[in-house]
Amino acid sequence: SNSSGEELDLGISVVNQNRTDLENVTLFIDYPEGTTRIDGDKSDLVHDKIALGTINKGHSKDYALRALMFGEKDSIKNITMRVEYTVKGSNAVFSKEKNYEMTINSSPLLLDIDYPNEINSGQLVTLGVNITSNSTVVVPGALVKVEFPYGFTYKDSTLKPVRDGLWSIGDLKNGDKKSFKITGQLVGQNMEDRSFEVSVGTLSTDQNKDLDTTFASSQVTVGIRRSFFNLSTEAEGDPVLGQTSNITILWQNTLPEKLVNNRVKVTLSGNVYDRTRVLPNNGGYYRSSDN
Repeated sequence: SNSSGEELDLGISVVNQNRTDLENVTLFIDYPEGTTRIDGDKSDLVHDKIALGTINKGHSKDYALRALMFGEKDSIKNITMRVEYTVKGSNAVFSKEKNYEMTINSSPLLLDIDYPNEINSGQLVTLGVNITSNSTVVVPGALVKVEFPYGFTYKDSTLKPVRDGLWSIGDLKNGDKKSFKITGQLVGQNMEDRSFEVSVGTLSTDQNKDLDTTFASSQVTVGIRRSFFNLSTEAEGDPVLGQTSNITILWQNTLPEKLVNNRVKVTLSGNVYDRTRVLPNNGGYYRSSDN
C-alpha cells in the first residue's frame, strides 16, 4: 500500500534463470492513471521502455522505479511490467509479464460538504465545498466537479466556475484549505430525495471527461419535504397608485394535526404606500414603528 501523492520506490529485478545468455533484454512498464514523474517536468507517466542489454545466465539486472502516484483512497492501482528478450541463434522474441498491485491508503485531498438534509420544493439550497490538502507534495491544478440532480437550477457560486459544474481551485500544498459555496433552486415532489455528486481531482487531457485522476468524491442527498404550512398572497384587481388595494394573505395547515399559536408576519416597504391607511383585519394589527 502507498499514500496518494507519496513517493513510490519500487525495485525491479530481471533474473536470467535460463541455461543461456539473454540478449536484447527490454523492460516495458505500463503505469496506471494518476502516475507522474518525480523529477524533471512532473509530466504524466504512461509507458516506459528500458533497454537492459544482455543478461548472462545466472545473472540479473536491476531497475529502480521512482514515481508519484495519485488516486482516491482505497483505490487499487496496477503496474504492468513485461520483459522481452532473444537468445543467441534464434530470431524469436520471448516475453515474461508480471503485474504489481498497490492500494492507495490515503487521499492527497480531503473533501467535506456542508448541505441541508431537507428543504421545501422550490427553496434555494446552498452547498459548501471544503477541500484540505493532505499531501506531502504540491497537488497542481486541482479541480472540483459537481453533478447536479434533476430539478436543480444553478444560480450562483462564490467562486467563478471554469464551465458548467467545474471549478478550479489551483495548486494546493500540504495543509492548504480552499472553500466555496454553490447556490441553486431545487424543485421536486414531496418525499423525494435528490443527490449531488461532488469530486475533486486534476484536469483530464481527454476531451471526453473532466477529471483525469479523482482524489476524493462524495455523494450528498437532500430530501424534499412538504412544508407543514402553505403561505401565499393575492391582490384584488390591478393596484392603482393613490388608491387603496386589498391584499389577501392565504395560509393553510397541511398537517393532519392541529397547529396552535400560529402567527403570520407581514413587512411593508417602499415609498408608495401610505402607512396611515394600512388597515389589517381578521385579528391583525399594524405596528408603525417597524412597518
